[in-house]
Amino acid sequence: MLKNIDSQLQLNVPDRLKRYTYSYLVNGSLAIIQEWIQEGFIVSSLELAELIFSLADHSLLAFDPLEEK
Repeated sequence: MLKNIDSQLQLNVPDRLKRYTYSYLVNGSLAIIQEWIQEGFIVSSLELAELIFSLADHSLLAFDPLEEK
């Protein structure tokens, strides 16, 4: 499954860290969705999608890869 995702995404993350990156993105997104459900959907699904995308996008752009060790 990760190979399918990896072929679609252009992550600036060393291969040895990609599994952690995917876990962060998926689990963070799920936590936001769970909170949204528990709050009774008080923001629109479009706003929520934009928030998740923006957070994911900015977190990946902010990643500054360390030199390979």
